[in-house]
Amino acid sequence: MVNHGIITSTVSGPQITLTRRIWQLLSSKAILAATGAIIFLLLLCALLIRQLPGQIVDDPAATRWLITASEAYGLFGNVLRALGLFDVLHNPILQLLLALIALIGLLQLANLVAQLWRFWHIDQHWAVSVDGAGTPLALPHTQPLYRVRQAVDQPPSVFATHLTQTLNAQFAQVTTTTLPILPHQGQAAIETPALSSTERAVAPAPPPDAGHEIRLLARRHRQPLIWLRPVLLVGLLLALSVVWISLLAGWQVVPPLLAPGDEYRATTQRVALAYNVPAGDDALTPILAAEIGDLAQQVPLGASRQLRLGQISIQTSLGPPAMLLRSTDEATTFSRPGQSQYTTDLGLIFPSLGSEDAVVIGNSVGLRIVRVTALAEAQSESPLTLASAPQEQFLVEVYQGDEVQPVQTIQVTGQTQAVIQVGGQPREILLIPLPSMVAAVRYQPGIWLLWLALALIMIGAVGFCYRPAFVLVQIAPWPLARSVVVVQSDVAAEIDRIQTMLLPRPL
Repeated sequence: MVNHGIITSTVSGPQITLTRRIWQLLSSKAILAATGAIIFLLLLCALLIRQLPGQIVDDPAATRWLITASEAYGLFGNVLRALGLFDVLHNPILQLLLALIALIGLLQLANLVAQLWRFWHIDQHWAVSVDGAGTPLALPHTQPLYRVRQAVDQPPSVFATHLTQTLNAQFAQVTTTTLPILPHQGQAAIETPALSSTERAVAPAPPPDAGHEIRLLARRHRQPLIWLRPVLLVGLLLALSVVWISLLAGWQVVPPLLAPGDEYRATTQRVALAYNVPAGDDALTPILAAEIGDLAQQVPLGASRQLRLGQISIQTSLGPPAMLLRSTDEATTFSRPGQSQYTTDLGLIFPSLGSEDAVVIGNSVGLRIVRVTALAEAQSESPLTLASAPQEQFLVEVYQGDEVQPVQTIQVTGQTQAVIQVGGQPREILLIPLPSMVAAVRYQPGIWLLWLALALIMIGAVGFCYRPAFVLVQIAPWPLARSVVVVQSDVAAEIDRIQTMLLPRPL
């Protein structure tokens, strides 16, 4: 009869069978594709949905933040919060999926190495004699092995010549050998059918090679480059390990908007950021002062800038318009209404047109500042100066004591020097429009390993340009001038191609 199908491990037992099924399930491309798709959707949610700032992950304020953030999404807010989509990087589902895809990657790597090892060392198996004509040669089949067994109406030598020509057109290397057929032993041997007296009378004399089997071994892409294929999976696993380490040991700090002159500190992560505007600088070039642990650095701000300190990256960009109020002497100080803290530099943020804020000067003069109109946008990503900053128009009203009407009105479209009466004395102040700053600090340990992972992936991709394959053919004599052919291969398409040459007459 025709025997055509996939051959798997012959080890029996319920535990072995269950383990094999789990292995095959996890090795399937469908599981890999489904897991990857879910991870992609979770990461996409992290980009589209507001995420919990890293500095309050372990703080009671996180609960309040989640409630406030979910309310902004209406009816879907509670669903998003229940699914953990406001903190995707710490979502247990993402961590479970990453562990699953790492396991799948390890299984794929093991399967690939086992497949290449069998392909490379098949020479050690193909020259072993078998027990009886038509008995398949025992090959390692921890990986899929495809087989067909069928009779053809041609003598072994004739069919072997014809098949060799076909294989030479498809494979770069075809080897032929002839081996003796051992006597039948055990129940696995194929019994030769009994012949009637008439058949014995007309049967031809046995050919000279009646006790021998012709074998053909064809291989494609046996060069060492195929061993680069596992390198691709090693690179993917290394990249996955970097992501996993970043999730476990990394952190992210997203401070609130910083106005000119503001400073932010995250004590747990030992992060300090300051938006400084140096005094006496005619160009008024704002500077970002960053302190991460024992590292410190100052860089000019730009429309968009990325700073790296070791394995920590700081990403900054321009935020909504702001204004810096600066006094020219220490006797003139600013404070916010209801606050007792005084400073010579005070930054205010105006998120939208019509936004307003109030400032108190020396407990006797009040300023009402209103953002009126936008005049221009930032034009480049070069270091930020007053000339390159997005220009806004502000209206400043000055109130003395308990007066309900402003005693002075100031139009501000750029750096403006104003003189204001404070306690009967003229005081000079500077009104400087500048953008606020958006910042994010990320600690990603081992992030440099991604470059190594990328290099391994690119090197391993070269190996996938060559798909190795082998075909092992056994041709043995069969009664009445026929042959029994056994074909084994690690590629199902090769079995199908050769089967089209075989006559449909079954054993």
